[in-house]
Amino acid sequence: MTNIQAFNTIYKKAHLTDEHIILTNGTEAAFQQLHEAYGLTDIQLLLLSQLLNGNGFAMSLPQLAEELSMSLLSMLCYEEDLNVLCQRHIISHRVVTEEFAQTDKYCVYSDFVQALRKNVSYVAIPHSEYQLERLLQEIRSIALNTDLSSGCTATPLCNELRNLIADTRHLQFSRVIYDNRLNDNELRILLAGLDAVYHNDYNQFDYSDCSSFFINRSDWNYAIRRSKKCHQLCQQNKWLEFHTTEGAVSVDSFSLTRTFFEQVLPEYEYLCNQRFASRDEKKLESNMGIAPKQLYYNPREESELKQLEQLLQPNVFQQVQQRLAESGFRSGFACLFYGAAGCGKTETVLQLARSTNRSILRINPNDIQDKFVGESEKNLKNAFDRYRRMVNDAHANDEPCPILLFNEADAVFSRRLNKISSSVDQMQNSLQNILLQEMETLPGILIATTNLSENFDSAFERRFIYKILFERPSPEVASHIWQTMLPNLSAEEALQLAADYHFTGGQIENIARKQQVEYILTGKQSSMADLRGYCKQEFLRNAHTSRKTIGFAAGN
Repeated sequence: MTNIQAFNTIYKKAHLTDEHIILTNGTEAAFQQLHEAYGLTDIQLLLLSQLLNGNGFAMSLPQLAEELSMSLLSMLCYEEDLNVLCQRHIISHRVVTEEFAQTDKYCVYSDFVQALRKNVSYVAIPHSEYQLERLLQEIRSIALNTDLSSGCTATPLCNELRNLIADTRHLQFSRVIYDNRLNDNELRILLAGLDAVYHNDYNQFDYSDCSSFFINRSDWNYAIRRSKKCHQLCQQNKWLEFHTTEGAVSVDSFSLTRTFFEQVLPEYEYLCNQRFASRDEKKLESNMGIAPKQLYYNPREESELKQLEQLLQPNVFQQVQQRLAESGFRSGFACLFYGAAGCGKTETVLQLARSTNRSILRINPNDIQDKFVGESEKNLKNAFDRYRRMVNDAHANDEPCPILLFNEADAVFSRRLNKISSSVDQMQNSLQNILLQEMETLPGILIATTNLSENFDSAFERRFIYKILFERPSPEVASHIWQTMLPNLSAEEALQLAADYHFTGGQIENIARKQQVEYILTGKQSSMADLRGYCKQEFLRNAHTSRKTIGFAAGN
């Protein structure tokens, strides 16, 4: 039993009352395992299981009390246990203002969740050991988990941000911010802007990108006015500049300047270069923005993907590349993920990037194809040139090389034509020739996904060293997906749905979303009959004959 399974057992089967904890059959082993792993009491483990089930959102004491079917007064008796979890840096404690009243909120640290997912020991990272990436992550986490509803002040948010900056002055970023003694409005504008630029594809931000740091748009406008149109940030420090579009200066849209990156973020020279490039140019997607997601595979797929994940671990991949080059083989790796739509091909690439600490350069068909003669070929060549530069930058900075992801690759990796009758045919053949040449000299990792592998030119097959077929999940695997998407389902109900409806993970997710929408609208939990109705609705039907045109016949 993994630690996350143990927490799930406790969440489902253990109960807390006003006086003591109630254990049911099957919880003893789970508690014992987690005692040994974390050294926490039964009550602390139960409270933690509730917070873990909160899907990353902060929970207040009243919310915890409601989840545990307790009164708020009874919940206050266990406040000290929550403090222990805070001291162990397992959860964070924030005081937020809601409707002019202060509320305590608790949220599990992402570091703990990551360790839990990997089933490894958790060692809390103190602020004094934060790296810049971890600091930026924590800034975003603080903003997202601080409730700034109308009528609130931003003081608690600013205080927590200032404490974090003060605790991380071993980093040049924090030291410079701390020494400049920005007021609350300037601090929010700058940190919100950096957060937006770091996670977006271009060096521009306005209120829509910074809403987590401000109560509403009026608060944003007020902050700009109160800071004298960001006098210190724009004119004195020259860290921000008003964004210009077609010669017109925006009054509430900003860009970070080169001076900011040079003075405050010298570690992120590459980020500076990326953010000052054209907005239309494809950028790397950081793995920090990829949310962890539990995926289930058939045994063959799982075995093949584990092998690939092991290969892509930075140290292993570097060694393999070096040995291949020494032996005279191509050192680049091209992989093909193919199979039915909704089986998790693209999501698997994202999770591989996250687990191997790699960024992604994502290429879609519309990034390549152009109506003007010669432009499609140029776009494809530029995509590979950009990727090579990104690989070289990664090597220079001693970072894992990124993944080049071709989504819906059949639109580009199509069959070459023997008879050319139009400029379009010629363009397609030119694209194939460029692809074949580029794959021969690929410096890093290319992963192509497709639902239509039969459209591929046979010349590409030998250039993909890994070819993994994603099939519809077996009933056993599908039942796990059903329970993950709909935790209220029993194992028997999930297995029955999996047996009756041969769905992909994407289709099951559609049904789970529909169930959640119905719950939001009506406040009623869906019954099995309701779920079966949603399953039938998942199939497309001919309006005149009611004959199914897409899907399978099971479960009528």
